[in-house]
Amino acid sequence: MKELMTKWTSWLQTLMDSISFKLTLFAFIAIIMFVVGLMTGFIINHDNVLNTFNLRFWQHIIKTIGGHH
Repeated sequence: MKELMTKWTSWLQTLMDSISFKLTLFAFIAIIMFVVGLMTGFIINHDNVLNTFNLRFWQHIIKTIGGHH
């Protein structure tokens, strides 16, 4: 059991020291926070939260940001 815990601790330490893991985790959390922020905005505007998953909405966002004229 102690060997298993040592291997687990070693693997976990290696994972936490990994730059790519940290960047991936940061990107994932940033995307989740962006979507949650959009949903909160829909709630404040009394709109349907599920519009976040609508393709037409994302096309409008891309046009607003300046892509795909």
